Amino acid sequence: MMNWRSLLMLGTDFPYRDFYPKDATIVQIDVRGEQLGRRSKLDFGFIGDTQTTLRALLPKLEQNQYQQHLKRFAGTLPEDTQKAWMI
Repeated sequence: MMNWRSLLMLGTDFPYRDFYPKDATIVQIDVRGEQLGRRSKLDFGFIGDTQTTLRALLPKLEQNQYQQHLKRFAGTLPEDTQKAWMI
């Protein structure tokens, strides 16, 4: 987690600051606006229901073809799981 480039917090303000990635882009979605940025500076904060907000944001995202992190992680999974994920 410490090497992540992004941290997406959904419905939480994740109180464990010692585990935040150092230079990551931090995005938080919460229905409770007063919780946004309470424990860390945010790059993007959205007030709203997680499901509704994600559905509104998804069409605006560009798909990234980078998959090295998935391949590294997949190597730790059982073969049948890797096949199910098509990695």
